[in-house]
Amino acid sequence: MILRGEMIRYAFQFDSLNLGARSHYISDYNPSSTYNFFLVSSDYKMEINAKKIVVGVCAMNRKTMTKPMVSILESIKKNYGTRLDIIHLSDNTILFHHIEEWPVVDALITFYSTGYPIDKVIKYIEKHQPYLINDLEKQLKIMNRDCVLSVLNSVGINHPEYGIVRRNDNGDLLNHFEEYEDYIVIDGKTFLKPFVEKPISGEDHNINIYYHSSQGSGCRMLFRKKNNMSSLFSTSSNVRRDKSYIYEKFIVTSNIDVKCYAVGEEYCYAESRKAPALDGMIDRDHNGKEKREEVVLTNDEMKMAAKIVKVFKHTVCGFDILRDTEKSYVCDVNGFSFVKNVPKYYETAGKIIGEKICRHFISNNNKGNDKESYESNENFTLFDDWQSKPLDKNKFINQQMEENCHDSVKEEFNRNQRTYNDIMELTKIKVLQSQF
Repeated sequence: MILRGEMIRYAFQFDSLNLGARSHYISDYNPSSTYNFFLVSSDYKMEINAKKIVVGVCAMNRKTMTKPMVSILESIKKNYGTRLDIIHLSDNTILFHHIEEWPVVDALITFYSTGYPIDKVIKYIEKHQPYLINDLEKQLKIMNRDCVLSVLNSVGINHPEYGIVRRNDNGDLLNHFEEYEDYIVIDGKTFLKPFVEKPISGEDHNINIYYHSSQGSGCRMLFRKKNNMSSLFSTSSNVRRDKSYIYEKFIVTSNIDVKCYAVGEEYCYAESRKAPALDGMIDRDHNGKEKREEVVLTNDEMKMAAKIVKVFKHTVCGFDILRDTEKSYVCDVNGFSFVKNVPKYYETAGKIIGEKICRHFISNNNKGNDKESYESNENFTLFDDWQSKPLDKNKFINQQMEENCHDSVKEEFNRNQRTYNDIMELTKIKVLQSQF
């Protein structure tokens, strides 16, 4: 693409995740915006060779700045940096700017966490149709345990036997339900204690296990880890009646849970931990981390993982397995989640994600759709909330920015030495909104 004219403006797109910077031509510069950061050149025509795939990371900063996520993105950059450029849509961009102001990307890595405007991001996806690593609309299904169980059932994945007691917002029953000392009846189906009670919402982790009178009655209340606790025992034996709940048959295991982390249909890392239903105490190692051990999944469990990735359209997907003496059951699907403190997982995950993105666009090219596949977005304004990062991260970001920009700019603009030098000098200047 040849750019001519008296003024050529370049905006630098800074990568908040330490993965580099690249330059983009701004065709619709808004002089009233305080976020535009540009260089003016008056004498030259330039040829921009924009062939890299632009991958956007669209999630809340508290998730994208974690060690697992940064490590995965570094693996993508290391293995596919010649083909991919990664940009980060910060909280400021996602929460406070209209989707029309967001950069247009070729592929998108996105996932839900508390406070994430999922409906807004879905509108962005509908508008620009990027290639998705994880389908956000499927994420909405994953956030509903009723939907998850229906989907698992539809593709033949083992799950605990269950029933649903449905109530309206006032707590009024919407279907048949009876409760007795050691069992309940849901629409004519009997569930003998012990059984598990789960909220419909996958975001609600307050789960109860009710025990038979021969076991001493009462219930164990499970919750997200708090200090060294993951559950507490209660003498209450009556089920909750404030809203709808799923009731599952209790699967007797060897007091361990198996946490699975699939990336693509052929790779799934798994590890075991002490089941929170045992005594509620978290076992920790000498570093204060929860004790976990890597486990090898069976062929049937690997097939389950592949089906989950495929049916939920989630390249990266976590789920939980319960093993009894005969078979395995999927008891929960978590969506985008990753292992902690396992470098080999980060490396493998990055390779798989990068390969999937590249293969997708290469496949489209082979079908004759190559006119846009490797073109960069050219309408982008710099949202400069990177300045709110901690000082040590700012320093590293600036260093990475200059190093990566040096390679990128040298390759793309080697026909124009003067402009190249100007751009390199510009990367050393701090972004001060008031000056632009």
